[in-house]
Amino acid sequence: MNKDESEFFITEFPKEGFGLIDQIQGRVQFAILDQIKLMKTSGMKNNEIKK
Repeated sequence: MNKDESEFFITEFPKEGFGLIDQIQGRVQFAILDQIKLMKTSGMKNNEIKK
């Protein structure tokens, strides 16, 4: 599957006004939320996502 055939869920964390640790924590949190969003839109049930 190439990138034209799939949807990407990428949320950028704002860099201005945040220290390095805050940026890293924010990017990790956004990555987890993006992954959950992808799993929900792909049809996975909530109990499958929890695993």
